[in-house]
Amino acid sequence: MKGDSNNSDSFKVSLEYQTDLRATNNEKTDKLIRYVHARIEEKFKDFRHAFRGFDKNYDGTLSFKEFISGLENLGIRLHLEDFERIFKFLDKDSQGEIDFEKFCHLNYDKTKDSHNYI
Repeated sequence: MKGDSNNSDSFKVSLEYQTDLRATNNEKTDKLIRYVHARIEEKFKDFRHAFRGFDKNYDGTLSFKEFISGLENLGIRLHLEDFERIFKFLDKDSQGEIDFEKFCHLNYDKTKDSHNYI
């Protein structure tokens, strides 16, 4: 039954790795949110002005394309997967768009204790 213990040990290592990977993903999401929050505060008077600046078609929601464009206009250059990570974090109900209420979750100061990661 020596093979059984080896499989068990491999399984434990795999679980530990997956747990560490989730923690790393959460930390990365947290850092991205803090970074975006800081850039928004540098550029805009408040989050309402920022949202209006992002919402190019004035429909009250941000598509993924509008969201990326708005961040890039702030000088934020990220990999597509990082833009997706932030968008998914904000679009918790998976509607494919971000309204002002969702957008306000970028306000790290107000949401840092209640972040739910993707």
